[in-house]
Amino acid sequence: MKRDTKSSFVLVLFTVFALSQTPLTYLYSQDYIWTISLEDSTQYNEVIPASIKDNSLIILSKTSSTEIPIERISSLKKNAGSNTWKYAGYGGLFGAIVAALITVASFEESSGIDGKEPLGFSANMVAVIFSGAIGGTIGALLGGFVGSASNADEFYDFTNIPIKGKLTQLDWIVKNKVQLPE
Repeated sequence: MKRDTKSSFVLVLFTVFALSQTPLTYLYSQDYIWTISLEDSTQYNEVIPASIKDNSLIILSKTSSTEIPIERISSLKKNAGSNTWKYAGYGGLFGAIVAALITVASFEESSGIDGKEPLGFSANMVAVIFSGAIGGTIGALLGGFVGSASNADEFYDFTNIPIKGKLTQLDWIVKNKVQLPE
């Protein structure tokens, strides 16, 4: 009798490939996540602070661009959004891989009769599928919990800051904190 690790290893690789193609990390768009407040209580939601031109901040929305004088800006807030699905995807993938590999490592000799299995499935392959599903579910739940607990908005207050200070801070934010959509 021979070990059934070769077919189980192929199954693990197939499972990893299938899970890696799942776009769980792209379920939440993280491009237009800024809120800009002006001194007159006007707010621009779901925008991107794209660049600075003279003494104005150029912001992009999904449909247009707007130029705002820097002296009117009172605050910027970067909404952290939800990392729940992103971390659930990572946790599910990691949990499935670890559980399946632990199951493969614990195999004994094949339980089949004369090395032939009915329908090409062995008890070992079913064990790998089942353990991968259970490990993936547990990993997804734990990852989703960690992702939802790891959110923190960034807030930049510009009240009582002279225009030169606002310009310096906004320039730093645009260069270091903004990722423009492709």
